[in-house]
Amino acid sequence: MTALAGCLTLPRTVQEPPPFPAPESHDVMPEEIPNDGSDNSRFRTTLIRVIIVQVVALGLLLLLQLRYQP
Repeated sequence: MTALAGCLTLPRTVQEPPPFPAPESHDVMPEEIPNDGSDNSRFRTTLIRVIIVQVVALGLLLLLQLRYQP
């Protein structure tokens, strides 16, 4: 049985391309991008956006409570 399996497997002589292409400059992860010192401003912008979303969500919850109060 093992002799039959040995006959069915062919040696791999064909050079196959890599399964994924090499990453391009726009495919680089953010950690790999050189730091230009704008991390502080990006953090502040993200923090302001998060706070705005939270305020809007709390406002909508307040409206729902006032509307459906028993």
